[in-house]
Amino acid sequence: MNRISLPLIILCGLLLSPTLGAAHGVGHQQQEPDPIVPQAESAPATDLEADCQLLLTELRETNRSLHRQLREAKRDIALTKAEADKPGWPEVAGGIGIIFGLFGIFALIKRGRD
Repeated sequence: MNRISLPLIILCGLLLSPTLGAAHGVGHQQQEPDPIVPQAESAPATDLEADCQLLLTELRETNRSLHRQLREAKRDIALTKAEADKPGWPEVAGGIGIIFGLFGIFALIKRGRD
């Protein structure tokens, strides 16, 4: 994406915003499109609107790719948590060791009484 100045982004937001643009007599009166669903775009009237539409298209593409990456990261985190919750060999061996230790203590106590 080209280096776009902040005033151009703000102006594009004003032109494309249904509430602010309509209040100033600029832009169109329509609802904000869903960023995930591609929208059919009409032919822009001016170069500024063309730049705004291009910027909007690039932002939608970036938004889609970020949503995809975020879903993948969430899935990886969930898998890692599920694997971490399962007991591994050290935990199993430790449990068996505790059982043998308790039987050993019981045997020593029993032997001491006899």
